[in-house]
Amino acid sequence: MEYFALFNFLILALFLLSRQLTSEIYLFFLSISKRESFATGGLALVFFPGVVIHEIAHYMAAKFLFVHTGRISFMPKREGNYVKLGSVSVAESNFFKEFIIGVAPLFVGVIFILSIVFFMLQDFSSFNIIKIILSVIAIFVISNTMYASRKDLQAALPFLVFIIVVGIVLFVVDVRVPNIPIEWMPEIDINRIFYMGSLFLIIPILIDLGIILVLRIFNRMW
Repeated sequence: MEYFALFNFLILALFLLSRQLTSEIYLFFLSISKRESFATGGLALVFFPGVVIHEIAHYMAAKFLFVHTGRISFMPKREGNYVKLGSVSVAESNFFKEFIIGVAPLFVGVIFILSIVFFMLQDFSSFNIIKIILSVIAIFVISNTMYASRKDLQAALPFLVFIIVVGIVLFVVDVRVPNIPIEWMPEIDINRIFYMGSLFLIIPILIDLGIILVLRIFNRMW
């Protein structure tokens, strides 16, 4: 698992960048429109597919754990200085269930990213620019909405720290995960997936940095 720790470090870096990115995008729409409703709608439109995946992940995790759920919404809502892009009503439960429900979007987001990378590797010989662009956009949107909720932050940060520590320990003791042969699909090279996943995570990180830099200059000058 040489690239497991690197992958999770990039996940953490992307988390920190995503918070700043959403703030700068909101300020951009607010600057050009002077209307909070337009800024909120613009931000929601940019990240809408990721928000849908995020809230459904919460909802399905709660259902799986037999925790009562209420209304699910994909519409943005401003709460003080914070824009809530989506929400799902979940009943209170024990710490373990709340933890799983809270970090479900992170699990699902990572699975989506690795799945996109995996299936692209299967057909990498045929260079399809449209497919690559759509994959990069999907990774960008999903990776920036895996931890969009402030309420999830309390559960996500300990989890991220934990898996990074585990990844470092596995790397230090040189634990390797063997390839997994499955009859109905090609052999899965776990190390290569995390390697390619790390490379693909660098893309949204660089995009985030670029957008943040440009928008910060624009927002300060406007």
